[in-house]
Amino acid sequence: MNTKPTFPDVERSSPEHGARLLARSLREKLNFSTEGIEKPKNDYVAWLDLMGAGNMMSISIHKAANAIARIQLAVHLAQQDHRLNLRTVPINDGVFFVSEKKSEIVNVLRSSIIYLVGNFIARRNHPDRFLARGGIAYGPVWFGTSLATQLSKIQKGASDIFQQVIIGSPIIQAYKAESLAPVYGVAVHESARAFSPETEEPFRSTLWRWWQTNDGGGFSEFTPQPVIPLRDTFLKELDGYLDYLDSTLPFHLIAEGKVAQWKKDSQRYYR
Repeated sequence: MNTKPTFPDVERSSPEHGARLLARSLREKLNFSTEGIEKPKNDYVAWLDLMGAGNMMSISIHKAANAIARIQLAVHLAQQDHRLNLRTVPINDGVFFVSEKKSEIVNVLRSSIIYLVGNFIARRNHPDRFLARGGIAYGPVWFGTSLATQLSKIQKGASDIFQQVIIGSPIIQAYKAESLAPVYGVAVHESARAFSPETEEPFRSTLWRWWQTNDGGGFSEFTPQPVIPLRDTFLKELDGYLDYLDSTLPFHLIAEGKVAQWKKDSQRYYR
């Protein structure tokens, strides 16, 4: 009879022995390794985010739902307009979208913002408006579909879950860069300013101006026009909206001084 303990220094008759057996069986069910996955490819990652989503959800579920739905729709329609099928991952209050081509990221992000800016202008009632902004990064990305190739037979039923997974440094870099962007602006992480595919040039500035054509190529024929008059009209409306937010801060759970900073950043960005 084999009396050798399964685990060193643990008696077979002890509760700890049973707990360790259970832990080992649970670990085996979660067995996974990335060693067999192909090398990640470099891609552009853009993050488009609803500003103040947490506060908005605390105040009004209807307002938050309307804003989130419109951001998701803006990205969907922008893709549809440009006839592009970028990989997108909705994360509740925003959307990640990924492409190996700078031109695709630029066109879809620009059109998404134009949709949202148009929505902002057309909704003259301040409580119906919301703010958004974005970030861009570049680097190695793994999609969940690559991870799914390493699932065991008993794990295959979980493969659908991996469809909405993306992993890589550009994900967090784009997410963090967004916090540095002005209202309805786009911040560019240093990764997208230092690196690019061989056939494209890196972004030139820390901030990307979606109404200009000197970084990321010219306007696509599918970009909603006219862009410059839309931007100018937006600026008039934005100034009034920020004044409204500043005068009603307690109702929006916005920190003192935050709106003043948004106004200052916007004036510099859109000049």
